[in-house]
Amino acid sequence: MSKKHRIEFELNYAKAIEALLYVLSKRKTLNLYNAIKIIFEADKVHLNLHGRPVTGDTYIKMEYGTVPSSIYDMIKGDPAGLAALELKAYPFKVEDAYYLKALRKPDLDVLSESDIEALDKGIKKYLNLTFSQVKDVNHSEKCWIDSELNQPIDFALIIENKKVLEDLESTPLRLVV
Repeated sequence: MSKKHRIEFELNYAKAIEALLYVLSKRKTLNLYNAIKIIFEADKVHLNLHGRPVTGDTYIKMEYGTVPSSIYDMIKGDPAGLAALELKAYPFKVEDAYYLKALRKPDLDVLSESDIEALDKGIKKYLNLTFSQVKDVNHSEKCWIDSELNQPIDFALIIENKKVLEDLESTPLRLVV
């Protein structure tokens, strides 16, 4: 049996942007808190069904739940994401401090059918919840409970499918989504 290791994925910037735009396409504006929890749920669902997350982002346990670190940085205007995407500006904007608005439609060719299905499950779970409801639901996640505040969440804590967990723990490579 091979030695277990930390499961890691590499962020796919293009998929992350298109996933966020897909989520934002469901409303004229969307609270960023709900949006990032939808992304978390999509990554979790896809990871458990298909052995890889939609975006590959690293999640951090923060006071108000699981946060996709690079997507959150992009929402805050991080220039590293712009450079990686070779963009001058992000295709969304922040309004009234914490609402997101898409500036274009998502490029669905970047997302697989299973990515979209996982995003739809995240949308169904979190889109219409209040801030307090989102917090309660997200704080009940095992990965949030079992992680340290302000630290990366081990993907092994997000995986509930034992077969997927065994396969990924025995894969000695960093997977690119």
